[in-house]
Amino acid sequence: MIIRVWERACKVCKDVYIATDDDQIFNVSRQAGAKALLTSSVHRNGTERVAEAAGKIFQGDISGNEIIINIQGDEPLIKEEAIIALYNSFQDSGVDIATLVHKINDPATLLNPHRPKVVFDKNKRALYFSREAIPYCRNQEVGKLISAYQHIGVYGFRYSALKEIVMLPSTPLEEAEKLEQLRWLEHGYLIQCVESDYQGFGVDTPEDLERMNIILNKA
Repeated sequence: MIIRVWERACKVCKDVYIATDDDQIFNVSRQAGAKALLTSSVHRNGTERVAEAAGKIFQGDISGNEIIINIQGDEPLIKEEAIIALYNSFQDSGVDIATLVHKINDPATLLNPHRPKVVFDKNKRALYFSREAIPYCRNQEVGKLISAYQHIGVYGFRYSALKEIVMLPSTPLEEAEKLEQLRWLEHGYLIQCVESDYQGFGVDTPEDLERMNIILNKA
């Protein structure tokens, strides 16, 4: 699964690294020809792992404007177009953090706590992320009054911002929802939402893995 993600990322990214704290994943990645980095096993989340890896990669004279795209290893169906759209959002100098979102068409997704939702302002800057169905449309069906969006956990960072956010202390909303991006919002950082037709397919449960195997076997 991880090698599939790496292969897709390599089609559109200049330098692709696999960062892991697992020896088996590290060895399989190296055998496949990927650049792989062993990282600490005490990180609270994937963003901290990416920050450690970036620190090892970016040595010497750097500007801090380097763009890092973080794709989880359980997203083997990631589309190249989605990665490009996320990267292109950084053409706006005001964007330091960006993430993918997808319009929800399936009511089951809206109600699934394993599929976080997001609401954003008119400039597509995130207002809030939740495992609950948001927005709540009183006396209206979602989709008729306003569209609902799923958050896809693929992020882009400027290196300067990445170094800052991993140093932030945890926040109440983050702890309540168990969503690390809420910590960034609570500390005043802006998160640009990039709409994509990629629906995301993170493998979080045994049922997800079963569905993923069926899809990959058909591919």
